[in-house]
Amino acid sequence: MATILNVRMSERRRELMLTVLNERPSSKVLITHLYHLDRITRCDELLHWLIKAKLTGQTLIDHIIAGRVTPLELARFVIKRLNRDLVERPIIGGKDYLL
Repeated sequence: MATILNVRMSERRRELMLTVLNERPSSKVLITHLYHLDRITRCDELLHWLIKAKLTGQTLIDHIIAGRVTPLELARFVIKRLNRDLVERPIIGGKDYLL
């Protein structure tokens, strides 16, 4: 858990991530995805959308495992929903994803 809850993280983001973990703090799949989602520039919006859509804890893990979803695919899917786009746009390193 120490890798996710790092020093540079704001309290708001920390609370959002803990809400998304939702009683599943030992899930390696979820922790790995949250680690990579932390690098997305719109991470707070993305986490808030996951919570609002009730994709947290075991529900999110089931979604990730069933669809074999990578962290960037998950981010692309949520950003599509946030922008209300008809198509998924690629995640651009340096712009959408912090390198």
